[in-house]
Amino acid sequence: VICEPPNNKLDKFGGTLYWKESKYPLSNQNMLLRGCVLRNTEWCFGLVVFAGPDTKLMQNSGRTKFKRTSIDRLMNTLVLWIFGFLVCMGVILAIGNAIWEHEVGVCFQIYLPWDEGVHSAFFSGFLSFWSYIIILNTVVPISLYVR
Repeated sequence: VICEPPNNKLDKFGGTLYWKESKYPLSNQNMLLRGCVLRNTEWCFGLVVFAGPDTKLMQNSGRTKFKRTSIDRLMNTLVLWIFGFLVCMGVILAIGNAIWEHEVGVCFQIYLPWDEGVHSAFFSGFLSFWSYIIILNTVVPISLYVR
């Protein structure tokens, strides 16, 4: 048998069988793939051409490519931009909080002192950043994009 090298094309096969000084063409019509079942046939002659990892089914069973539509790509981009907007809003509000605590909030420590863990306006701004992220997390529409 002289045929094409092993490949993963299930619908194409070409080769030639040399038997007792006669040539017989081999095509996809004369071929059975691994795992096929013959029915309504009493007998048949067979020859294994490729075995093991060289079979067409084994070569075709690789990793599948994840197909994504343009809407999926647009949705991913928009969610990333919205998340970036959320982080920017948290930073801006935390900086505003730190400035307010440094300029005005110090005057209110007589009536409303800082907790034991908060020692400066910067640390208060850091804590308020995470508070704003938690408060504004509904800006990101994760519930609309379920994968």
